[in-house]
This record gives sequence, structure tokens and C-alpha cells, in this order.
Amino acid sequence: MAPVTTTLKLKCFDLNQAKANMFGQTTAATTQLANECWVGLSLSR
Repeated sequence: MAPVTTTLKLKCFDLNQAKANMFGQTTAATTQLANECWVGLSLSR
């Protein structure tokens, strides 16, 4: 039973790594977009 648990943990680890990478990319993209919008608002005043 331990090998099954280990296999499931490894699969979840890979999934969690992929989700963490996607979260990092999404955070960077939304931060960049927010900064661009902020600069646009500042220039229009």
C-alpha cells in the first residue's frame, strides 16, 4: 500500500508544481497589466 500512496503523492506533486507555475505566470501578467493601466490613468489626468 505504501507504493500506491507514494505514487499518488508524486502525481499530486507534479500537479501542484504545474499549478504553482501557472499561478506565478498569472500573477506576473496581472501585475504588469495593472501597472500599465495605472500609468495610463496617471497620464490622462
